[in-house]
Amino acid sequence: MDKNFRIRLGVSYLCIAALGTGVMVRAGVLMLMPSERLESAMNRQFRQEPPRMPRRGYMVDRNKESIAVSMEVKSLFANPGKIKNKQEVAERLGKLLHMPVAQVKQKLKSDKGFTWIKRQLNQQEQEAVLKSVRAFFAKQRLDAEFLGETGDAAERTFVENVQKYR
Repeated sequence: MDKNFRIRLGVSYLCIAALGTGVMVRAGVLMLMPSERLESAMNRQFRQEPPRMPRRGYMVDRNKESIAVSMEVKSLFANPGKIKNKQEVAERLGKLLHMPVAQVKQKLKSDKGFTWIKRQLNQQEQEAVLKSVRAFFAKQRLDAEFLGETGDAAERTFVENVQKYR
């Protein structure tokens, strides 16, 4: 190898090493040094509530009679891949939702990551499912660690807290 080649190779190596060092130093500064600009960008991007869609208006005929009305309803879904004992879950849900166990079991056998168990639950079905979920997690002793309070206030947020910390 000639002398010029070695010099060019050494200079190239030093340039690449300096560039890599510069990138690492800049990354460290961005991660470790507080920055008002970056904090405000983070707050704008991540600490805002998602935009809420307005309620859709009523559709009326020429006599101002409602033809279509939007209603909020609850639905029940599952992630079949995360359910271990599908037969037991299908039996419980079938009983709570007044559905054939075979139909619920068929939905739980799906290979999808998301499947609807039942759409448009009525109030009684919704309360029965929530009561069953509370009983299940109470047996797991998760409620004491995550709630720390009792009474009506805790009951309203019980399912949300359990789901959030699961």
